[in-house]
Amino acid sequence: MLKIDRAQITINERAQFYKAERWRNRIMNYLLLMKRAMLQVLRYGVYVPYLVFYSFVLGPVVGGILMVGGVAVLSLILGPKTSWLALKKAYREEEVRGLRAH
Repeated sequence: MLKIDRAQITINERAQFYKAERWRNRIMNYLLLMKRAMLQVLRYGVYVPYLVFYSFVLGPVVGGILMVGGVAVLSLILGPKTSWLALKKAYREEEVRGLRAH
């Protein structure tokens, strides 16, 4: 780096330097603002579709798979007849409609 004595720089040169420095700072601030804005758009552009996909597509599919697997494990533990009776008792038609069976 070249060392220059401050006395050798004229007032006009110093003014030009500071003017250029101000413009560099403005451009850098603008670029940083644009970077932040684009990152925010990308964050929501990735997060929201993933949230929608998981909630409305993947969630029910995984829930169905886990439900079938849970019933299979229940039937292995209890035996087929007892597990079938437990499922019928859990999902009686009257309870599904909101009516209580006495």
